Amino acid sequence: MNSARASSSKRTFGKNDDLHSLARQLSLAVVKGEQAESAEPDDVARQAARATLQTVEQAAETFRANEAQMRAIAQRAINELAAAQDRIRALEARVLKAETRAREAEKWLLRLHESIRETLAEWRVDDGAGGSLSSAA
Repeated sequence: MNSARASSSKRTFGKNDDLHSLARQLSLAVVKGEQAESAEPDDVARQAARATLQTVEQAAETFRANEAQMRAIAQRAINELAAAQDRIRALEARVLKAETRAREAEKWLLRLHESIRETLAEWRVDDGAGGSLSSAA
């Protein structure tokens, strides 16, 4: 992106530099009262005005190009932000689902633990009352 901007600014800078230099030379000539050979003051002023106008038009063109480029960059950033927000929402939903599953699994494990304790307690009672399975073995 920087190389594209640099090449574009170099290309524009060359044209602007030439026009700017011409406009400056003509303006200085008009201010100093110098006249180009076989040129009337009105012609010099017209040339200076034309060169100045071309410089302004080139600057406006450069600004328009820069504005379009900045708009494109801003739009791309907006799109990337929206995509990131969508990914965040999807991840938050997955986290919520995982937390819910973890809570359900914890409840299930607690119920299983309690069931195992009750079963073991019943076995101990049965072993003590009706004879021990471990003593028969």
